[in-house]
Amino acid sequence: MHINIMPLLKVCIAFCLGIIISQNINTDALLLKYMAIYLCITFILSFILNKKYKKWSSCFIYSFFLTAGIIQYALFQPAVINDHVSHNTQDECLILGRISEINNTKSSFRINVNVSNAGQSLEQLNPSCGLITCYIDSMNTTLRIGDYILFQQKLNPLSHNTNPHAFDYAAYQKNNGIFNNVYLSESDYCIIPNPHSYYHRSVIKSFREKCIATFEKNLKSKNGLGVIIAMVLGEKQFLDESIKTIFKNTGAIHVLAVSGLHVGILSLLLHLIFKLLPYNNFTKKIKLLLMICAVWGFALVTGAAPSVCRA
Repeated sequence: MHINIMPLLKVCIAFCLGIIISQNINTDALLLKYMAIYLCITFILSFILNKKYKKWSSCFIYSFFLTAGIIQYALFQPAVINDHVSHNTQDECLILGRISEINNTKSSFRINVNVSNAGQSLEQLNPSCGLITCYIDSMNTTLRIGDYILFQQKLNPLSHNTNPHAFDYAAYQKNNGIFNNVYLSESDYCIIPNPHSYYHRSVIKSFREKCIATFEKNLKSKNGLGVIIAMVLGEKQFLDESIKTIFKNTGAIHVLAVSGLHVGILSLLLHLIFKLLPYNNFTKKIKLLLMICAVWGFALVTGAAPSVCRA
């Protein structure tokens, strides 16, 4: 594969390189304005020089996408967003936001909150934005995706892992747009039900809970239950640490992660089932449609992991 005959690959490399550069430099609103002006200039020059000076035109095109990558990443950083919630880290802050994700463990909840307002009091609540991870030390079963949560607490900036070559959870969270977390007890917050909640997420969560309840009803072995739920739904909270250790030591921990392997197995089973249908143009289209719906339904129920979506 020769890169000169694949100009789109060059453009993608330039754009990705811009994102990488933006991750390692500090950009503010003023620098972003200058970059936007430079972006416009390179776009115009690439067209003007296209006929007579193609090499220069190509350089300006790659420079355009490099700058676009830098701007794309920087636009979502708190430094260039004046009303971002991460600017309120000095004192306790009153925050109102919508629950966008719920991850429950055996002893606590971890929720992501999409902030809509922040301030020092109810009278001083101003429009705000950003995501916050909230750790709740009580098993509150009334939490639902789409509901609003109101709390007053000091925001904690994420701490980077200082161990060499260790997984940096803070960097991972920042790449997901989360720059702060907060720890809440049951008395620190109140829930405001939202009738117009994320209906599709609520349906998926309800379906997952019904699947887990069905497994718990029909599987008596605790270890077997944890393995089945992990393999089918991607939920590892039911696994004992001893089982996780066994899978890690045998090098088979990837089996417990929902991935393209599971999509392949599901597709093969569906293909074998649909082979029982008579083969013609109509049933061929119906078979394809049902398989696509089933595979994407499985991807959504298991959390739409990147590996599943790729498969």
